[in-house]
Amino acid sequence: MLNNILFFSTIIFLNLAIFYFNKPIANIYNLYDKPDYKRKLHKKKIALLGGLFLVLNLLLTISLSFIYPKILEGIFFNNIKKFFSFFFFSILFYFLGFFFY
Repeated sequence: MLNNILFFSTIIFLNLAIFYFNKPIANIYNLYDKPDYKRKLHKKKIALLGGLFLVLNLLLTISLSFIYPKILEGIFFNNIKKFFSFFFFSILFYFLGFFFY
């Protein structure tokens, strides 16, 4: 029970840290979607870090699952092979969208 609380507390804390540094990260790497006023209806530039949140959470979950190996049993996937397949294809789609946008 304590391991579950530590696991999810760590994930929540690191998500809040990522959320807090959302704009500075977007500024450093210039990861913005700028409106073209034809197809895009937003008025200001918007940070393109939503996919990064997903990828970092997957990496965080995998790294914490090595520290707390029994945490993920039966919660997300039945076995580790399915989880790594999901992780691989999520990373693949992230990089396809990132590089071919």
